[in-house]
Amino acid sequence: MRNKTKMLVVIPVFALMFAILPLISADTCVGQNCNATINLTIGNVAPTIPYVFPVSAVTLNGGTTKNVYVQFNATDDNGYADLNFATAQVRLINGIVTRTSSSCSSIVNTTFTSTLNCTIALNFYDDAGVWTINATISDLQSIEAENSTTSVTVNALDYVTQDVNYFNWASATLGANDVEAGNPITLTNGGNQDYATLNIKGQNATGVTYADVINANRFSVDDQTGQTTGQIYMIADTNVDVSSILNLNSHGASVTKNIYAYVDVPTGIRADSYLSNTAWTISLS
Repeated sequence: MRNKTKMLVVIPVFALMFAILPLISADTCVGQNCNATINLTIGNVAPTIPYVFPVSAVTLNGGTTKNVYVQFNATDDNGYADLNFATAQVRLINGIVTRTSSSCSSIVNTTFTSTLNCTIALNFYDDAGVWTINATISDLQSIEAENSTTSVTVNALDYVTQDVNYFNWASATLGANDVEAGNPITLTNGGNQDYATLNIKGQNATGVTYADVINANRFSVDDQTGQTTGQIYMIADTNVDVSSILNLNSHGASVTKNIYAYVDVPTGIRADSYLSNTAWTISLS
């Protein structure tokens, strides 16, 4: 019974030793020198946009676009080469309206920082006021940086044009009413302002040969062609508010208004060519 007890004790001991040997072998040092390797993964550092350069107040171009240039600094602790320049973008935001840059390019590079210049086109009808500048860029791992701390002011733009500066009647018959001029005057709002009031100051017309007069109150205007009622009549050398039928009370990509002119030709004057004594004026507010 004693020998049997010893065997039961010895077998587990040998089994334990064999299990330990591989571990001891893997960490064996030669002499006093031991070796170790390093396996270390460092996570990507996100880029930042620490600075957006100030932009002077913008005055738009009447009837067309205006390029605005915005510069910003982008920094990446992995080096500027880790920035994905193709993702650089600037947006100008005013309420629900956003204008996005058409191009961005790197203009200065240092060890960790790039300065980028972006071009954004604003329309002539874009609202006056403060627009937020939103600058973004991603690194090569698609981590995005953003900065919306800077803004730019867009100035008010009054810019109304007309296609022609005359009303012309090729012919008219004495005593005929509601004779329409051969052309309207078309007003176009090429800015970003609204005009609720439109005044027209009419003038008398005098015959070239005989100096007979057609009074201004014989002339009328309307926003429609072919009218025989409802026109608004002029008063000599006096502003007449015609905004109930004629105004430019909105702005946008294409806002126009046609002014059609009519004359009630009096009797008692002679056949002649009649010219206004001075130019009519159209004013908006």
